[in-house]
Amino acid sequence: MLASSSSSASASAPASSSAAAAAAAVAADNSMLPEVAAATASRPTLSAADMIKMELLDAGEPSATNSAHIVARRLGYEGMVRMSDICTLLHQDVVFDFDGVSKPTRCSWLLGRAKIVRDIMAAPDNPHDFVGMIRRMSTMNERFLANHPRVDRSSLPFINVHDKPFNKAQVGTHLHKRLSQCATVGAAFLALHETGTHCLWRGGARMCLNILPARGGEAYLRWLGGWRPSARLVYPEVAVGFKQRAAAIRADHMRTALHHPSP
Repeated sequence: MLASSSSSASASAPASSSAAAAAAAVAADNSMLPEVAAATASRPTLSAADMIKMELLDAGEPSATNSAHIVARRLGYEGMVRMSDICTLLHQDVVFDFDGVSKPTRCSWLLGRAKIVRDIMAAPDNPHDFVGMIRRMSTMNERFLANHPRVDRSSLPFINVHDKPFNKAQVGTHLHKRLSQCATVGAAFLALHETGTHCLWRGGARMCLNILPARGGEAYLRWLGGWRPSARLVYPEVAVGFKQRAAAIRADHMRTALHHPSP
């Protein structure tokens, strides 16, 4: 279920020493990921269940536009890509590695302005595999290029509808619409909370922190999301083995999110 992050500001003195110790511990934990924790009550955090519910709503009204919205949201949530970068990501800058039977094993993308490469390993046997979904979008783009030879491959946006790119406002408006249709969220809740596309990035970070192994999980999150504080956790290359475990855990979490609600 969609949850609101509480502010850790010290508005009043704790009633007891134990409460003070607990508050200090929370503050220390939150300081490790300031971009995730520096939220207020008006900035909700999306859960995996919220993501699946919105996908079901879009799938119930099939169209090229709704399919593109699904991919854009998942790139922001699981790929930890900022929406401004998603909207400028080019088709030619999303590439795949394959196994011996042509199944994608890894998806890599280049964030053009920053020239940063990120990648996610596949969990090919899971229906909610992130890489498989990105590959389907790439295949649709290739089909479009084959049918429209005058379209310049080098400028085709990865997220597009008939070669027209999305912008941040479009994704944000559609996100708000779908959340208002989710029974666990609703218009009344949204009237009091800001639901910009940053909710996707923050929600994905929260999911990673909750489901990935403590050893290496934060370093992986910082690397994938590109958080610059604590550079020692961003610069090192994340081990392939950890990426593979993360892929399996993430895909399984998305698969079971509706039946076992969790962050």
